[in-house]
Amino acid sequence: MSETEMKPTQDEEAARNQKMERLIVAGEVALALMHELRNKLNIIRGSLYYVRTKLAEPINADEKLKKHMERADKDIQSMVYLMEKSLRFAKDKALEMQPFDLSQLVEESLLFLTGNTMVDLVRDYRGDTFIISCDTEQLRLVFTNLIINAVQAMEGKGQLTVTMLKREPGEVTVAFTDIGKGISPENRAKLFTSFFTTKTACTGLGLAMCQRITKLHNGRIEVESEMGKGTTFTVILPSRPTGSPA
Repeated sequence: MSETEMKPTQDEEAARNQKMERLIVAGEVALALMHELRNKLNIIRGSLYYVRTKLAEPINADEKLKKHMERADKDIQSMVYLMEKSLRFAKDKALEMQPFDLSQLVEESLLFLTGNTMVDLVRDYRGDTFIISCDTEQLRLVFTNLIINAVQAMEGKGQLTVTMLKREPGEVTVAFTDIGKGISPENRAKLFTSFFTTKTACTGLGLAMCQRITKLHNGRIEVESEMGKGTTFTVILPSRPTGSPA
């Protein structure tokens, strides 16, 4: 076999490097995940220990016991969501593209706010239909994550404005605008870096995952923020299904 035949091609080298990068990220995700799970499980263990000491008492008559049970339930839900985000970030999964109305996908994501009377939701949809080609499951995760971030930025209350419009040539945008405290220029530059976060009990994978999924859809995310006034995350996607004629 000649030296030329033994030498890997440029495409093979690129594929190998990408695989190595995924393995490194997967390892980092696993470590962060184990750290978060350990903390959450310790909280649950403490709550369950208290419950065991109160089993002889009626649950409905003990408000403190009810709060401990609710706290355990919320932590379990938080773990499930954290695992889902982490695994999706590390997994090399091909997109399952299909034509879909983007406004319907946004509305499904907004179901997260059902029953939340502290958030004033304002919709500004400038158009009738917004058909794109997308993986609905993954793109829904992007929108849900941005909605959660917006609500957290406002500390659970305030006005969230969702704006949807068509751009030329061939783009559609979805913008989520909160009235939170804003993001400093220094932190804005790090927003999409894996594991960067300014929140407690958070892995910092959410926005990195959002950017990765959006790029896989040939789109991008833009951020505008002003300290003391709020932040807008805008998801920009191709409006034509992949492979359709221009």
